[in-house]
This record gives sequence, C-alpha cells and structure tokens, in this order.
Amino acid sequence: YGFPLLMELTYDFIDLVSSLYFTMDVVMNSLKEMATNPDSVHQMLSSIIWAVVCVVKIVSITSTCHTTSVEAQKSAVLIHKLLLEEDLRLETKSELQQFCSS
Repeated sequence: YGFPLLMELTYDFIDLVSSLYFTMDVVMNSLKEMATNPDSVHQMLSSIIWAVVCVVKIVSITSTCHTTSVEAQKSAVLIHKLLLEEDLRLETKSELQQFCSS
C-alpha cells in the first residue's frame, strides 16, 4: 500500500514540475507571439491545466492518507479504552489484543 503511493506521488511531482517548466518556457519564449500565434496560448493553457490536475491528485492523495491515519489513531484509542474495561469476556479481550499487536 505504501510503495504504490510513493511511486504515484513521485510521478505526480515530476509531472507537476515538468508542466510548470513547460509553462514558463512557453511564456518566456512566446510573449511576443501570443498576439499572432494562438497555438502558444493553447500550449500554455494546456500545460497549466495539466499542472492543476497534478496538484489536485497530490492534494487528494495526501488528504486521504492524513484522514486514514487520523481515523487509525482514533481506533487505537478506542480499542485501548475497551481493553481497560474489566467486564470483557476473555475471548473478546484476546481478539482486541491480537488486533492491537498486528
């Protein structure tokens, strides 16, 4: 689960940097051509849109991972509170301990 996320974030980061570099290259080299050549405007808008897509992907992945870790922490606290209860059956206590150790 961790390695595919790492590869996806690496790809998205490289894609984001490439898109932003291409956008800056188009802007710097085509400031004079924008009035006469509509293709340079389309190239710039296309690379900006790809950069926005990369940012959205990165933000969605990181927010999902953060939300998951927060929920896991809440679950751990709840399980430990349950383990402190004295009126649990032995089987339940054993299963909760196994869940905590894995």
